[in-house]
Amino acid sequence: MLSAPLAMTYEYDGFGVERLEMKKIHLPIIIEIDEDGYYIVTCPLFKGCHSYGETIDEALENIKEVIEICLEETRNFLSYNQEIFNVT
Repeated sequence: MLSAPLAMTYEYDGFGVERLEMKKIHLPIIIEIDEDGYYIVTCPLFKGCHSYGETIDEALENIKEVIEICLEETRNFLSYNQEIFNVT
C-alpha cells in the first residue's frame, strides 16, 4: 500500500478565501520489474495510472504524481456531475 499525502480537499470559508487541507490516503500499488530493469508501478484503482523509474524510490515518487492527477480528474468529474444533476 502506498501511503502519502495525496488527496487535497478545498474548502471555502464563506468570505471567498480558499483553504487547502491535505489528507493522507492509502492506495494499493503493483510494482514489477521489466526486462530492462526498470520498475513499473501501477495503481489499479485508476484506469491508466502507471509510471516507472530506474529505482523503486523514483518509481514511487513518479506514481504519486500520476495518482494526484487521477484524483484531481476524479474530483473534477464528480463536481461536474453534481452540478449537472443538482446533487447536494
